[in-house]
Amino acid sequence: MSYPHSIALQQEIGPWKAWALHDGFMEVPVDEFIAPRTATQPEVQRALAATDEAGDTLRLPVLALLLQSPDELILIDAGCGRGRQSHPLAGKLVKSLRAAGFSPDAIDKVILTHAHLDHAGGLVDEEGRAVFTNATFYLHEAELAHWWEQIKPGENQDANAQALTEIWEAIRSNVISCEDWQEILPGIQLVPLPGHTPGHCGVRLSHEGHHLLFHLSDLALHQHVYLANPEWDFLLDLDHKEAIETRQETLDTLAENGMRVFATHFEFPGFGYVRKQNDTFVWTPDATAVAKHTPAEVDALRRQQD
Repeated sequence: MSYPHSIALQQEIGPWKAWALHDGFMEVPVDEFIAPRTATQPEVQRALAATDEAGDTLRLPVLALLLQSPDELILIDAGCGRGRQSHPLAGKLVKSLRAAGFSPDAIDKVILTHAHLDHAGGLVDEEGRAVFTNATFYLHEAELAHWWEQIKPGENQDANAQALTEIWEAIRSNVISCEDWQEILPGIQLVPLPGHTPGHCGVRLSHEGHHLLFHLSDLALHQHVYLANPEWDFLLDLDHKEAIETRQETLDTLAENGMRVFATHFEFPGFGYVRKQNDTFVWTPDATAVAKHTPAEVDALRRQQD
């Protein structure tokens, strides 16, 4: 079984240097996670078979985005990490960060799109210690409230709550609560994408009046299944009806304006475009994202083993 190790692919996005960082994979049971309330399993399996992924388990990439401005290093999401509730094929983010030429203590800001453990788990190490020791952490105010509700201080906690508690204790002194559409830094703006979680956000990069990139986080969990079937839900959608509505509206907008996209759970390096196809959508990977690398180099990056 192969999985990525120390993968970092550099891009130029307006005034920023950017790296797609691979944390590895998480594997989820198809019958529980994919459209449990909105489609039948035969329908789901037919959709997966179209991409040669039919089966009981689906392997989802876990990617993060690193931005370098002239003054700061900004990390958007932190992957699964190696702590509580991690995934055996994930936890490679720090190695990928080092492959890009940076150490964890060089990160100035971490933007969390939401507080699920495949996005926030990498904030702590195996011992529960903060990984990004010099960073300030940004999270939507509704997500902070949801996070606090999940950990329920003083009550019996399940494993997920224990992991979230450990992360919170490690970063709480450096967390900044954000509002809808807040600009974290010039040109880096939170975009509310409610439904998956209460404070689930995308991140939009803009420069000189032009929108350059939209980080869609968990708006779509699979580049084929959820673009071809935006009306399907995902198990972890807290409000699946709102999540579906948000997905359909946002995909419509992205297809209409042609903005470049980065997606957490799409095939590495996660850059591409959403295109309209009849009444649904398709994903077109951005060929320029690998233009500096030969096909053999990209394939080697994807297939390296630990």
